[in-house]
Amino acid sequence: FFLFPYKLNDEGTIWNETKKVQMNGKWYNHQLLTFESGTGDAPDDWYQVYSDTSNNLLQVAAYIVTANKSVEKAEEDPHAIVYSNYQMLKSIPVATEWKFYGWTESQGLTDTLGNATLSNFEFVEDSDSLFIPPANFLSI
Repeated sequence: FFLFPYKLNDEGTIWNETKKVQMNGKWYNHQLLTFESGTGDAPDDWYQVYSDTSNNLLQVAAYIVTANKSVEKAEEDPHAIVYSNYQMLKSIPVATEWKFYGWTESQGLTDTLGNATLSNFEFVEDSDSLFIPPANFLSI
């Protein structure tokens, strides 16, 4: 979910036309995001993407997860993540507050499922140092 706002123009993404919609009393730019066959781990997943009408920052992403189930089964229980409290980190907007909800197209955000707060960000220039396996690490 952290990289989602920065992966929206990856190869294999398919976007429908932007329209303005109201959800839970607030207006958003809205687009449906689907994927070309063979894209990612679950190309049958879809996202309903809602962005701020004034600055286009991602605000809400409703989604289904089809891993190990059919699209029809996944569509019985869609969820949404709300991105908020954006902070600029080295000129990159990062949402530091996430809230998870149930979601339906007719009701928008429904039951609160959880939340997360992100902090203490650090940009590392040497990508080789991002993961250093412990001495007892077993390679498969």
